[in-house]
Amino acid sequence: MVETTGGFGLPDDWLEWKGTCHHKENLMKHAEAFIQNTKTKGLYLMYVWGHSYEFDNDNNWELIEQFSELIGGREDIWYATNIQIADYVKAYGQLKFSAACDFVYNPTAMSIWLSVDSITTEIPGGSTVCFV
Repeated sequence: MVETTGGFGLPDDWLEWKGTCHHKENLMKHAEAFIQNTKTKGLYLMYVWGHSYEFDNDNNWELIEQFSELIGGREDIWYATNIQIADYVKAYGQLKFSAACDFVYNPTAMSIWLSVDSITTEIPGGSTVCFV
């Protein structure tokens, strides 16, 4: 059984990753709350779990189709696998900021995205970016 939180936080423990919801637990309510979230600090994640056979058993394929229509194809959402998310969070944690936070060095091979003064900025892998 997968524990669910109803929230959009990142996992506290990558080995005990809790989902936002099972696809039968107010999926559309959670999806609407997720896309309306205007949080600008930190990362947030909607993690839906379930089994494909359940759609056949419950005869509710329209539920995942409605969800996909609402949440899919959006430029403001990154659709990622578990390992992509874990790798990104690990890479983000390796950023090196100056004491004054006027530049950052990214020692990883992965681009990391930051919001600086409300401007989304890419920090390419292996580069230093100044914010002044």
